[in-house]
Amino acid sequence: MNKQSHIQAGAAFRCPYCQSDSIAKENKEYEGFKLKRVFLACALCQAELDVAPVAEADDKAKNKTNKLQALFAQDCTTARPDVGELLDDDGQRHFCKNCLHNFFTAFKCFCNLHQQEVEPLHDCPEFSPKKKITEL
Repeated sequence: MNKQSHIQAGAAFRCPYCQSDSIAKENKEYEGFKLKRVFLACALCQAELDVAPVAEADDKAKNKTNKLQALFAQDCTTARPDVGELLDDDGQRHFCKNCLHNFFTAFKCFCNLHQQEVEPLHDCPEFSPKKKITEL
């Protein structure tokens, strides 16, 4: 079979195996919980298509510079800050859902300190953590 390198997942094509018009479906093969390979198959007959691997095609696309990045002349490989460094504190988030003054019902989250309905992930400046139950 000749390689049909232009086929992508979701693209319509004529299947060389079942000789019908079909759609390319992306299948993943796992070994345990680790992804072993990604390949394209015919959606009708499930035959594996003889095309360039999807991962290699994606890598080629990622290596090309984006027109918008070229316009602003920004390098897309700049180092991003580590999330662990951004959250370098006691690890306690001051969310209303974790506050001592918060009262949950099935329909709303109510703050007894401010006497108003709040969002569970609201960040409160008067936050006081809930007391932990150590013994029963």
